[in-house]
Amino acid sequence: MNVTECLLIVIGLSFNVFLVAEYEGTMLKQVHLKKVLGVCGIFFLWQMASILVGYYITAIPFFRKTSSEDLKLMCYVLASIIFLILGFYMLHKAWKREIIQERLSEIQMKRVFLEAAVIGFFTFLAGIGYGFLGNRIGTTCVIIACATVLAVIAGIYTGYYQGCKFRNGIYGAGGIIFLVMGVSVLVRHL
Repeated sequence: MNVTECLLIVIGLSFNVFLVAEYEGTMLKQVHLKKVLGVCGIFFLWQMASILVGYYITAIPFFRKTSSEDLKLMCYVLASIIFLILGFYMLHKAWKREIIQERLSEIQMKRVFLEAAVIGFFTFLAGIGYGFLGNRIGTTCVIIACATVLAVIAGIYTGYYQGCKFRNGIYGAGGIIFLVMGVSVLVRHL
C-alpha cells in the first residue's frame, strides 16, 4: 500500500469522526474547550485501540507466516471486501438523507463514548483490511491520531456554526473513498 492509499483510508475514517462531532456541535449552546478536549480524548482512544486490535488480529501466524499464494490472495480479497462494505455503508447513509433534529443541550460524554464505539467498529474493520495488506502500522497510527483530533475539533465547530448542512456530501465522499480503495486493492492484487 502506498502513501496515497494510506491517506485515503485515514481520510475516510476521519469523515466518520467528523460527522459524529458535527452532530454534537449542532446541539451546543456554547463551546467549552474542556468538553471539546474530552471528546477528542474519547475518540482518540477508541480510534487507536480499534485500528491496532484490527491490525494485530491479522498478525496471527496463520496469516503472516504463510507462503501460500491462495491464502495471500484470500487476504487481499477480504481487505477489498471490507473497504467496499465501508464504502457502501457510507453511501447508504448519504443516500438516506436522515433529518437531524438540532436541539440545544450540552455534550454528554456517555453518548459520545457510545458513538465513538460505533465509529471504532468501522476503524477496527479498516485495521483488519490494512493488516491483510501487510502494511506497517506505526506511521498510520500517528496520522490517524492527528486526523482524529482535527476531525473532532473541526466537526464540533462546524456543527456549532453551520449545523449539519454538509452531512450527506461528506458521507458520500467518504463512501467513494472506501469504494476506490476496495477496487484499487482488487485491481492491484488480482
